[in-house]
Amino acid sequence: MKIYRVPIPNISIKDFALVARSGRVHLRISEYGERSIQRGEEAVKSILRDRKVVYGVNTGIGDLCDVILPRKDIFKLQENIIASHACGSAPYFEPETARGALFLTINSLAKGFSGMTLATIKKLIALFNADILPLLPKQGSLGASGDLIPLAHLGLLLLGRGSAHYRGKIKSAANIFHELRISPAIFQPKEALALINGTQVTASQAALVAGGAKNLLRSSFGATALLFELAGASKKCLDPDIHSLKPHYGQKVVAGILRRLLYSSRLCGRPDKKVQQAYVIRCAPQIDGAIFETIINSGKVAETELNSVSDNPLFFSKSGRFKAVSGGNFHAQAIAFSL
Repeated sequence: MKIYRVPIPNISIKDFALVARSGRVHLRISEYGERSIQRGEEAVKSILRDRKVVYGVNTGIGDLCDVILPRKDIFKLQENIIASHACGSAPYFEPETARGALFLTINSLAKGFSGMTLATIKKLIALFNADILPLLPKQGSLGASGDLIPLAHLGLLLLGRGSAHYRGKIKSAANIFHELRISPAIFQPKEALALINGTQVTASQAALVAGGAKNLLRSSFGATALLFELAGASKKCLDPDIHSLKPHYGQKVVAGILRRLLYSSRLCGRPDKKVQQAYVIRCAPQIDGAIFETIINSGKVAETELNSVSDNPLFFSKSGRFKAVSGGNFHAQAIAFSL
C-alpha cells in the first residue's frame, strides 16, 4: 500500500494515473496541510465573526448572490446547494475517473484556500481510503463552466445519500455508511460550494486520456517502424536535413525516434522501382509529429489543471488578516479546448 500525504505538490499525469487506477493508495494529511486547512477554516470564521458579506458563505448563490442570509439559514444553504445540483443522470463515469476526481478534490481543498474544515477533509480521505467512490453522472453538467453537477453527487455521498462504487458494485451510500459505521458530514459555511465549484471531474478525464494517448503513440512509433521494414522502404524521408527546413518540434522528434528504431534494420532500403515511398511512410514524421505535439500539449494543460485550485471564492491570509476573492478558476475552457 502506497501512502501519499496531501496536499501533494506537482502531481504528474503518471503519478495521477497510478492513484486513479490502482485502488491501493492511502492518503493522509501532512502537517503543512493541516496548518493550511486550519487557516482557511479560520478565514470563514473571521468573515462570519466580522459580519462581512462573502459570496456563498452568507449569501445565496448564482442570481441570488445579492441576497444576504440570516445566520440561521447559513447551514441549511450548504445542504440545499448539494440537493439542488445533484440532478445528473446515467450513464456514469468509470470508477477510475471517479477515484481520480475524489483524489483531486481532496488534494485541492487540502491546500487551504477554499475554507474547508479539517473534519470534512478527513471524512473525504476516509471515503477515499476505503475505496468508496462517488457515482458521478456523465449527463447534466454545465460543460466547461465547472463540474457543478457531477461534483454535487460527490457531495451527496458525503451526506450518506445517493449511491457509490464499493467493492466492485454500485451500492446505496446509506447502506455503505451503516455497514462501515461512517457518520454523514454536516457541512459548515462555504463547504458545499467548495466541493461543487471545480474542474476535478474534467481534469480526471483529461489526465487519464492524455496518459493513455501518450502510451498509444509510443506503440504507434513501433508499428510505423515495422511498416517501413515490411515495405522495404527507404529511410531517406527521415533525413534530418529535410526536417531542419520544417522544424516543427514534433516532426523532428518523430523522425529522430524512427531513425533510432530503424538504425540497424536490414530490411529497409530494398531495391524498388518507385522514385518515392507512399504517403503513409513518407509523411510519417509530419503526421505523427503533429499528433505528438497535440498530445504533449494536451498533457501539459491537464497537468496544470491537476495542480490547480479551482474553487470560488478563494481565501488568502497575510499577517493574520484574511481576504476573500471571487473569480472564475472553476472555468475549464483551457482543458476543454485541449480535449
